[in-house]
Amino acid sequence: MIALSTKQLRMFLLAGVAIAVVGAFTGLAGAVASHFVSLPATDSVGRELYPAVPRGWAIRALVQTISVSGVFMILGGISLAFLYRRPLTWARAAIGAFVFTSVMMLLFGVIPNQLLTIAQADLDWSSQKTLFTVPRILALNNDISISYAVLKEVIVAGLTGNLLIAVPVAMSKWQTYEKKRRETGPVTPISAFGRPMVKQEK
Repeated sequence: MIALSTKQLRMFLLAGVAIAVVGAFTGLAGAVASHFVSLPATDSVGRELYPAVPRGWAIRALVQTISVSGVFMILGGISLAFLYRRPLTWARAAIGAFVFTSVMMLLFGVIPNQLLTIAQADLDWSSQKTLFTVPRILALNNDISISYAVLKEVIVAGLTGNLLIAVPVAMSKWQTYEKKRRETGPVTPISAFGRPMVKQEK
């Protein structure tokens, strides 16, 4: 296995920091835009608020997606700058744990919560709205209907359920990859000219 040179590690550090900075601005811009598009069209006395700002659940979902994408860019930049192809230390393990926990909070907390908020508050997918009715001949002559609330729960449960399977599988494959990479042989240092340094036998 060939170790990265100091120049290459520095390049990954600068690239990761740049990605994290761009992600921070992207996330902040999305959060500010989400605030303005969520404002009511008029104030308490009927005056129009920010008429040039578009509103609606689709616009709000778009800017929230941009904001969350910025957060993912920050976490990806941190991983590239401080974790990628670097020796594991306690400090880097703590950074990795922070990144992993943050990603899990986004995948299992923030994103499902926002989906439920859009479905309930904006689309009004409630139990009072019927999505479809099962034909009586298929329901033993009983009245069975499926509401939009069921569709909402199925979407969110399907997302989190698939993630519960995908995350352990991805982690297992990553650990297998790391194990194979370590077994390829000792680390070969890189010279300042970008070539592996091989010790000659005397």
